[in-house]
Amino acid sequence: ALLNRGHWVYVAYCAACHGIKGDGGGLGERGFAQRPTNFIEGNYVLRSALGAVPAPGDLERTIRVGMSGTEMVPFGRILSKDSIHAVAEYIRTFSPDLADPEVQPEEDELVKVPTQRPFPPSAETIAEGKQIFEDQCSDCHGDTGEGNKDETDDLGYPVDMVSFHLGYYKSGHTDEDLWRSIVTGMNGTSMEAYKEEISAEDTWKVVDYIRSLSQGANKGLIYSLFRSRPSGFDYTSY
Repeated sequence: ALLNRGHWVYVAYCAACHGIKGDGGGLGERGFAQRPTNFIEGNYVLRSALGAVPAPGDLERTIRVGMSGTEMVPFGRILSKDSIHAVAEYIRTFSPDLADPEVQPEEDELVKVPTQRPFPPSAETIAEGKQIFEDQCSDCHGDTGEGNKDETDDLGYPVDMVSFHLGYYKSGHTDEDLWRSIVTGMNGTSMEAYKEEISAEDTWKVVDYIRSLSQGANKGLIYSLFRSRPSGFDYTSY
């Protein structure tokens, strides 16, 4: 009954972009800046575990809050909690690795975001975060976070590297969301997990620096609406 409900929710709300077969090839994805997730591959970008398997609640969270700055809209105010849970369980069935409901990440793979930051943002943490960013992140995200490097995912499709100056973060709007993504990485992309490379404390400093890049940015919907235009389109003039 759960999967049957999830199937019909998927057909109604997800298949147009992600495809009936879950391969990311729905007709609605034409013209998208980035191809929708291929659920058959089982690579989930947003998760709270280090391995390939998403933790309980990860898929529901992505469906509920969407992916800011992309065509993946939040469904938290459209679908009920039960429908979101049902469609998340149905989506798992597309991947041979995740089809078994008993498949869960190992205990040592789970990453828990600290409930409290060790320090508040400051000019000092931003400056230190900038140095760490330049050492660890600039190869892909650019020297100043403009996201100017061409990247592809594991299937060879282009990854839309959003500029941090625009204030959009695919992982969510909070400092905790950014912290989690830096620690766990993003499966299926070149964004590796930095849990071993950057300490938990230094990760907060990187978050502070990334946040500082979008100070004063116009965070309206216009970028989301026009992001599928050719790369030469001047988003900042609107």
